[in-house]
This record gives sequence, structure tokens and C-alpha cells, in this order.
Amino acid sequence: MKRIFSSLRVRQAIATVFALFILLVVLDELEKAEQANVMSPATNSEPSLHVASVVEIKPISQLPSLMRLGYVEPLKITEVMSDVSGRIVSVTDSFRKGQLLDKNSALLHVDPLPYRVALANAQSQLLEAKTNLKNAQTQYDANSLVVKSAQSQLKLAELQVKQAEVDLKRTVIALPFDGELVQIKTNLGEYVAQGTSVASALPKTTREIRVPINIEEFDDLEQPLLSKQVEVFSLNKLKSWHGKVTGVSHFSENQQRTLYVSIDSEHSSLPMFGENVYVQLPHKNWPFTYSAPESALTEKFEIWLIDEQNKTARHKLKEFTINDGIVYFPMPNTQFKRVVEFPRSYLSQGMKLAVKTSVPSKEAL
Repeated sequence: MKRIFSSLRVRQAIATVFALFILLVVLDELEKAEQANVMSPATNSEPSLHVASVVEIKPISQLPSLMRLGYVEPLKITEVMSDVSGRIVSVTDSFRKGQLLDKNSALLHVDPLPYRVALANAQSQLLEAKTNLKNAQTQYDANSLVVKSAQSQLKLAELQVKQAEVDLKRTVIALPFDGELVQIKTNLGEYVAQGTSVASALPKTTREIRVPINIEEFDDLEQPLLSKQVEVFSLNKLKSWHGKVTGVSHFSENQQRTLYVSIDSEHSSLPMFGENVYVQLPHKNWPFTYSAPESALTEKFEIWLIDEQNKTARHKLKEFTINDGIVYFPMPNTQFKRVVEFPRSYLSQGMKLAVKTSVPSKEAL
């Protein structure tokens, strides 16, 4: 029994050793296979290329106009003056700030009594002058000094009556033009002297648009600007007016120059004073002008062109303009037809890219 038991234990030990050997062999083969799989891509791989989205650059025959923000302001604020002296005895309902009134609309009434008295005195003197002239003509020769003096007195009396009638009419202070009252300077019961301003008003038709524009953009405008016809639009683009450049400032303030544009008064609905509007200004044309999406322009004002071998070429834009997400630039005799749409910082001169063509935007066409 002892011999049988010892023989069984020897066989179990041999089997265990053999199983361990087989396991070690299998693990070694698996490790070699894994190392072979890891090393094989490295030995067969080629350098990878950066993928970039590119678009075609398109030649442009006519540059779009520059849309710049303008401010509507009065050409001049006019003072409504009193032509007579006296106390204000009545005020009309129209004499309020913000009222848009027609020409000859009554505003105030100065006490007319002193001017009625003056008119009555002038009429009385006129009757007396007529009587004196008639008496002189019956007593003296027509060429005598007495008759001529009486004739002069009659003419003077007639002029005095006319002046008194005018002064009486002037006791009603009215707006001398179609316009809007912007400031009230007197009121009921106050005394006004001749030549005193009773209100400030904006004439309805005399308004202009002030358009600030930086010096660089000014140099890109089509010259000469003076008297050039332009289009003016409301901010929502629902209204438009015809305008004309009436003035160009010859000095700069904060690196800006100012254009002055007038609007034709024939329009039935003019922009309001203080309103912001868009003014469409003509851009000068460049020879060999191209367009690309604004996203192709870097913060250093560069674009990355792509040649036929998909290699990059840096191009600095010395002149360009941006309109509605499109950058326009001159580039004579270019051999490049494509540009990187979204340039990245890793780009370098002559780098080869794996390109992905994008559909050009509608504006770029």
C-alpha cells in the first residue's frame, strides 16, 4: 500500500510540473504576439498630415459699398423771435415742446392794445394829412413848397399806417416755417422785448446726416466724394432715402473724419432728428480683386493660400475690406485658387495639408 501511494504522488507531481511548463510556454507566445502587434504599425506607418478645410477664392469685378452708421441732426436750430415788445396775454395749444407744426401756426399773442392805439393814431394823422393837402392845393399853386410839403406829409402818414398795421399783426407770434418746437423760452404773463427768442425750432426739411469714418476706410472710398449720390437706410432696412454728400471734413478727430450727407426734402417721410441710419458709401475698385470668407483672415491680417500640391503659402493683406462676413482684397496675377478657411496656429510656410473642400458661401460668389 505504501508503494502504491508513493507512486501516485510522484505521478501527480510530474503532471503538475508539466502543466506549469505548458502554461509558461503559452504565456511566452502570447507576450511575443502582443509585442509583434504593437511594433508592426510603427514600422509600417508614414507621417500623418493635418486636415484643413479650404475654399476657393473668387475674382470680383465690383466691390460692395461700405455701410456705415450715421446720425441725423438738424442743419441748424432756428430761434423764433418776437418782432414787437409787450406782455404775453395768451398761449395757443400748439405752443408745446415736441409739436410738429405747419408754417404760420400761431404760438403766442402779445398784448395788442398799444399797437391798436398806434394804428388809430396813424390813421388819424393820415386823415389830417389828406385834409392839409386838400387845403394847400386850393390856396396855393401846385408847384409851391406848401403843396409839396403837404404831399410829403401825406406819404409819411400812409407809411406810418402800414407800419402800425404790420406791428399789430406781429403781436401774433407764429412759426415762420414747417418744423418742430424743441425748446420753450417764455410763457403766459411774461414780458418780451423786441428781438427776444420765445422758442427754438427745427425746420422740417433742413437736416443732415453726420457719418464718422476712420482714416483708413476713408482712403478706400471712391473719390471725389463731394456731391456724390448715396443711399440712406433705416436700421431695419425697411425705409430708404436718396442723399448727397454735401461736406467732407479736412481734419481728423480721434483718427476719424466726418462726412455730411443731406437727404432730398421731396421724401414724404424723413428720418427723425437723433435717429441712427445706415449710409451706403461707394468703395474704390482695385484691379484683380478677390473674395474669401472672413474666417480665412487671421488676427495678423494674413491668409494661408493653398497651391496645387496642397502646400501652404502665407500672404499678408496690405489692403482689404470686410462686408457681410466676406473679406475682399487685391492680389494681382495670383497662381493660387484656394485658401484655408479656418487657419490654425500650427500652420507654417510650405506645410503640406490633407485638404477638405468646403462649399463657398453665397456672398463669396
